[in-house]
Amino acid sequence: MLRKRNLFVVKQHLAVLIRSLTSTEVSSALRPFYFSVHPDLFGQHPKERAINETSLQQLSSVLQSLQTAKYLPPVTLPFYIKNRNNQHEAARLIKIYLKGRDLASAIVNILKACDLPTNHVQQYIKAEPQRATGFQTENIRQDGDEWIRVKYQNEYDFTKLNKNHPLYATFVMQQKMKEARGALRDGAHVGNIKALFRLKQWLELHFEDALAKATSGSASKEEIQRLKVEMIEKSKLKDIRWECGWNSQHFRGCLLSLKSLMEQHPQHMRQLEDQILVFSYFTGISLDGHLMLFSGEVRHNWLDFIKNIRKHKLALARVPFYEKSLSHVLRNIKVSRRKFMPDMKVSEYEINLKQLTTAVSDYFGRNSHPKNWPNSMDHYEIVVESEAGPMMVSPTGQFIVPSSIPGPLLINFISTNFDDANERIDHYKKDKVMEKSLHRRCMEELHLAALLKDDNITPELMIQFCQKLVDHKTDLESVIKGEGAVLSMGPHTLPVPTALFALNRQRLADALKKTAPDSVVLLQGGEEVSFYDTDTTYNVFRQESYFMWAFGVTEAGCFGAVDVKTGESYLFIPRLPEEYAVWMGPLPKTNDYAKKYDIKKVFYVDELEVELGRLQRAKILTLKGVNSDSGLTAKPATFEGIEKFSVDDEALFPVIASLRVCKTELEIRVIKYVVAVSSYAHRQVMKQIRPGNYEYQGESQFLNACYEKGGCRHVSYTCICGSGPNGAILHYGHAGAPNDSPIKNGDMCLFDMGANYFGYAADITCSFPANGKFTADQKLIYEAVLRATLAVHSAAKPGVSWVDMHVLANRVVLEDLKKGGLLKGSVDEMLEAGLSAVFQPHGLGHLLGLDVHDVGGYLPGQPQRPQQVGVNKLRTARVLEKGMVLTVEPGCYFIDPLLDKALADPALKKFLVPEAIERFRNFGGVRIEDDVLITEHGVEDLTKVPRTVQDIEGWMDGRLDESQFRDPERLFVF
Repeated sequence: MLRKRNLFVVKQHLAVLIRSLTSTEVSSALRPFYFSVHPDLFGQHPKERAINETSLQQLSSVLQSLQTAKYLPPVTLPFYIKNRNNQHEAARLIKIYLKGRDLASAIVNILKACDLPTNHVQQYIKAEPQRATGFQTENIRQDGDEWIRVKYQNEYDFTKLNKNHPLYATFVMQQKMKEARGALRDGAHVGNIKALFRLKQWLELHFEDALAKATSGSASKEEIQRLKVEMIEKSKLKDIRWECGWNSQHFRGCLLSLKSLMEQHPQHMRQLEDQILVFSYFTGISLDGHLMLFSGEVRHNWLDFIKNIRKHKLALARVPFYEKSLSHVLRNIKVSRRKFMPDMKVSEYEINLKQLTTAVSDYFGRNSHPKNWPNSMDHYEIVVESEAGPMMVSPTGQFIVPSSIPGPLLINFISTNFDDANERIDHYKKDKVMEKSLHRRCMEELHLAALLKDDNITPELMIQFCQKLVDHKTDLESVIKGEGAVLSMGPHTLPVPTALFALNRQRLADALKKTAPDSVVLLQGGEEVSFYDTDTTYNVFRQESYFMWAFGVTEAGCFGAVDVKTGESYLFIPRLPEEYAVWMGPLPKTNDYAKKYDIKKVFYVDELEVELGRLQRAKILTLKGVNSDSGLTAKPATFEGIEKFSVDDEALFPVIASLRVCKTELEIRVIKYVVAVSSYAHRQVMKQIRPGNYEYQGESQFLNACYEKGGCRHVSYTCICGSGPNGAILHYGHAGAPNDSPIKNGDMCLFDMGANYFGYAADITCSFPANGKFTADQKLIYEAVLRATLAVHSAAKPGVSWVDMHVLANRVVLEDLKKGGLLKGSVDEMLEAGLSAVFQPHGLGHLLGLDVHDVGGYLPGQPQRPQQVGVNKLRTARVLEKGMVLTVEPGCYFIDPLLDKALADPALKKFLVPEAIERFRNFGGVRIEDDVLITEHGVEDLTKVPRTVQDIEGWMDGRLDESQFRDPERLFVF
């Protein structure tokens, strides 16, 4: 996260602190100036008097900003100055140019512009401050010079944020920096602070803290999300947002206060329906129409506002009228908001807008526009602010004006600054393009999980910062990656932070504290299995999924333990004979595993009994439970000496399986990557496969693309590459039918394949005509399935039953088959009779994660498997939740045994049109399978392949290119 103060310190490489001057000291230092420009000196000169009055108001605001150490954009203030010693001397116009954040320099500049002495200013600026607002200071003396050691101390320090801070990003920047450990020895010169405050050192110091806070903050984030969803549903709000910094506990407290208010005053909460509610720094309605609640107020003030929302909305309704009036009188200038600034309260803005509109209208009632005034001002923007605000052209080219500015001064200001505004507008547009480009470079070259910025960071500042990151990427890369805390298959592949697995372990410990607080979890990783009686193994080892979820360790023969009470993690690795080094290369030691997986406590497997004994926990929790897809039981961990411990093999399974259902943001990022890789590989297969090829060539092309471009050494399941009638074989590609048929002209291809990256699976099916052109029958079936897919995408969201989505997809397919002349009768009766299972004998989809058919489909406390025909094949009947990743895979197949059985069953035969059915006997089938993420409000389709008939044909004949399907987050770049 980039904030302005960070960039300032990084840019300057050092911190120089001078304490803030008091308001009294500022007034005393500027007394000669005030005596020279006081409006009373210009009683006979109304124009000069008005200008000085306005400029003094603006100067007051400027000085107030500088006293609070805010950065001041460039501002020019006009003043008429008169010599008090000679009242007959004509007044002269001066312009005072101010910028930056140094109050003392601003005072000196003001006095110098008026040719006034500045010597007296120094008495107000003390060289040896003992205390400075917001900082701890210490005096240092060297070579006769006085310097200050700076230590930041307040709540904005990232390393002092609440322990439940919920950020997940591997790379996070906060507003202020903590003093470096052991640096700046006694007697060091302040110039040495340059090295102290460089970005690299700061990241090195606080990387572990950031990851620890990210890990420990998951429970808080989940509770906040739960509260948000609960309150949105209860009050029918559109959304609840937080714009008060990063303090998650404060957000949680505000949500609980609002919840209490809703429960105590339900009669007033109808006012919240269909609104966006924002916790902010004021209470009122924003210019965007959002309901703003000041996070620092008591609930009664919120209630008073909610009761009177309609009155506030009237003000919002009047604002467009005033904006239109001001725009019209200034020849269609755009009345806008200042970019990169906080939102405004509509009641205050209405007053400001009305004041300026009246002044400008009065002026043009008596005067015409200047000669250089364009016929249309729609290229320009004006921003109306409070009475004491500055008058300036912003860095983005906007005219920033206070509402109290007189009409003549406003028109003069705008007309004399057209060239400046045009130049800044052009510069801003170029900066936006460059910012986007540099941001993308930073994300790609430094492998960042996120690079965020505050709303007040301009493109110019972001460009400077991103350029520094790119310039110093060699130095920063190891720090950002966390010195071995990232797993990947190479620089062109996605870095997977070990924080992903640390977070899972923390979630597991937190969940078990409720039921088994005095226990330790013990998981056993997978073992390499020999190929029958040979000394070779089955393919390349792939880790057991539960162990991978918790530890991310890719090697075989390991154990992992999590102390529920403390959250501490332990890894146990096999002690391999030294002679293995001849065949396997250098044998990693415990410290190598500790560095690679960022687990501090690593031992050998033969030390399990001793180390677990040291923990002295009441029981060991091992994993034992039935997989609802396979019917097989997870293998409990066992080791020599386990009989000496009290072992519980029942408590762990439902908890850990349930935690795997909803993915963390870090897991979602990996899934998005592997789906992007798989999508790319599918597109390549569609582009290359043609009649005359063999099905296995499609499989070969897919495997090559996934491994070569995405580093995916594994696929998640046996590739299914069926063409023609083979498309009706649901799990085609097995040893008895190994994708070995020739692909014929006119065949429909059904290719179901998914890559695997560090355990996480993709599962995508593409159906397309082998020759690139759909026949009428192929188009009929394909578009029926596509319509079913899109119907589910539109309807699925948190709170919706997956069973209902299955029935919805079945209904859409049956409706289109009826329209196409294959079926007749009532679709409702078809569904009741179970006819849909004839054409789609499988469920709509399944959970997706570390297993392609991921766990958690049927757990205690969740809906159990339905019994009626069709829905009884579902791999889960759960209600959808945010964070679930599932496949949506409706299909329509013409499977001879099922068709024959239906035609022989009077209850089903009455719906079939036999002659039409016969026409499709050798058709095969169509399946469209997307990998989707359930978001807060619906579905995000992660799959990027051609889906419509037009897109498939356009892709296969070259009319569409890769730009149509690129990964929007640029996780996978090929």
